[in-house]
Amino acid sequence: MKTNQGIKIVCGAALVLLTWCALQWIYSGITFVRYWNWDRHMIRDADGVAELARPEVLDGQGPTWLLVHGFGDTPNVWHPLAASLKEKGFRVRTLRLEGWGESPRQKSRTSAKSWRKQIRRVVKEEKGAGREVWLGAHSMGACIVANLLLDGELNDLDGAVLYAPMFGISSTRSPVLTPRQWHGVAMRVLPMVGTIESVFPDDMRRNQPRPRSLRDPYVTKNIYREVFEQIDAVHRRDPVVNCPLLVVIPGEDRVVDGVKTHEWYTGVQASRGKDWRVEADCGHTLPLDFDSDLEAKNLLKWIQQQQGQDVK
Repeated sequence: MKTNQGIKIVCGAALVLLTWCALQWIYSGITFVRYWNWDRHMIRDADGVAELARPEVLDGQGPTWLLVHGFGDTPNVWHPLAASLKEKGFRVRTLRLEGWGESPRQKSRTSAKSWRKQIRRVVKEEKGAGREVWLGAHSMGACIVANLLLDGELNDLDGAVLYAPMFGISSTRSPVLTPRQWHGVAMRVLPMVGTIESVFPDDMRRNQPRPRSLRDPYVTKNIYREVFEQIDAVHRRDPVVNCPLLVVIPGEDRVVDGVKTHEWYTGVQASRGKDWRVEADCGHTLPLDFDSDLEAKNLLKWIQQQQGQDVK
């Protein structure tokens, strides 16, 4: 009897293990098929970077605006604002953070350390050419930039604008558990799964969300870990920023935790001043939801204010 009971326990455990493995294989298979269907419409260059993810350099006689995208995105999110800033006479550079717009294999090899290095390198290049550099960053990109500012690694920056910075993740679209808790569950329950699809569309209120073909929704698990580490880091560091700071948030954000953003802004000490602005009728994807021409005017006025010029 005991032998039969032992066999049943072993068989039951084996069945549970096989079922667990099978579910992971099935999920991975479904994700692969969906990725393949998405990827076959992509036009990629020799380095495997999607055409939609190519950074832009728009020459102008004025200061440089460096624009950094966020999570699940590429430089194309900045296309309207970049064009509007160029019309105002600015030089504009959009930056593609490594991994985004590339295959999951390439994503799995990247890290926040490489993103920080990219941002510092471009700022150094522009500064080395004798230009003023103003930096705009969205969502995850804004969190990375904030950490660089707090670490004193961008002290030569002329000013920074953080759009809907990811200083916490909203639970609005997260059933039952918080996003961090779901992340922990996925890490433990799906150890064999390397890529997770972000199924949520752009969070926009004024304009229509982009089709999936214009975003990068397939994210490797290491990226999720990097993002949560950057979020934690921004709240651990001494809250001191040594350049003019502007934080712009939407009226309603279903992606990031607006309370965390406001708490950070309230506590941060900006030696050269800080400002807060709310775009009441926009959602999280601010670069595509606000009026880009109006935003370019707002940024020009903000720069003039920082430089002590009369603003009309």
